Amino acid sequence: MADKEDPRQIIAREALTPYEKTVPSFSETTNLLSLVNRFPALFVEGTNDALGTYKPYENQVAISPTAFYENRAQGTILHELTHALNENMSRSYFNMDPKYRRDFKSATDEELNFTDAYNKLRPAQSALIDNKDAKEDPYRYDSDELAAYAVARHGFPKIRDPYPVRDHLNATLATEAAILRDLYLRALKSRK
Repeated sequence: MADKEDPRQIIAREALTPYEKTVPSFSETTNLLSLVNRFPALFVEGTNDALGTYKPYENQVAISPTAFYENRAQGTILHELTHALNENMSRSYFNMDPKYRRDFKSATDEELNFTDAYNKLRPAQSALIDNKDAKEDPYRYDSDELAAYAVARHGFPKIRDPYPVRDHLNATLATEAAILRDLYLRALKSRK
C-alpha cells in the first residue's frame, strides 16, 4: 500500500501550479531542478522568523504559513528554489570546469561556456555591490541571498521586498541569473 502524501507537501506544490507556465524564471528553475533530479520536497511549516528556508542536506524547502497569509508564497518559493538551483549549479561547476574535473573527459564547449560565465557572474564577485551596503546588511548582501531575492523580485515584482536594494541591483542580478540558467541547461544537454 502506498504511503499517503503529506498534506503540507500538497499545499506547497499547488502553490507552484499557476506560475510554472506564466513566470519564465519560475519554469526555468523548476525545469532545471527536475532535469538534474534535485527538485526539493516542498512543505508548509513554521520556519522561525523566515518566510521560507532551503535545507540543502535534506533537499527540502519549508514555506511558512505566514508566506501564504501575506500573499508572498510564490515569491518565497521561487527564492528558495533559486537557492536549490544555485547549489546544484555550484556543484556542477566543479564537475564541468577542466581545473576540477575528476573524469578526465574533455569539457564540451557548452560546459566551458557555463563555467566561464559562472566564474564571472557569481554575485559575490559583482562589481555592483557596495561594501558599505554589505556591512550594513550582511544577510541581504550575502551572495546567495542577492541572487535569490533578485530572481524572486523579477518573477513577482508586485510582492513587497522585505530587504529593498538599489533599483538596478535586482534587475541586473536577475538577468545574470537568467543567463546562467540558460548556459547551465545547454551544458547539461551537451552530455546527453
